[in-house]
Amino acid sequence: MTTPCDKLQEVFLKEIAPTMEQLVKEFSWPMFFSVVEDAIKAAEAMEGLDSGPEKKACVIDSILAVYDQYQIDIPYLPAMFERAALKAVLDIGIDAIVELLNKNGIFVHGA
Repeated sequence: MTTPCDKLQEVFLKEIAPTMEQLVKEFSWPMFFSVVEDAIKAAEAMEGLDSGPEKKACVIDSILAVYDQYQIDIPYLPAMFERAALKAVLDIGIDAIVELLNKNGIFVHGA
């Protein structure tokens, strides 16, 4: 059975392909965090993802799936540490991006 997170990953991998091709050619943190922001917005809009921690976990899984599929090379970081470092950066980065989106009224919670 397909979960909402599986569905998000599938859609996200298709939609993000053009950006990823550029990111693979030349990695840049601003472009990478633009991709993370897109994943956050997609998770926020996805039916069946209710809690913040659930959405965050799904975004991390989606970004790691993109990282694995496109074999992104992060400069100045040994390959054996890339995935672990990426998870740590995502853990903090997602919270920061969501905070900014909330402050700017992009996400409106409650009624």
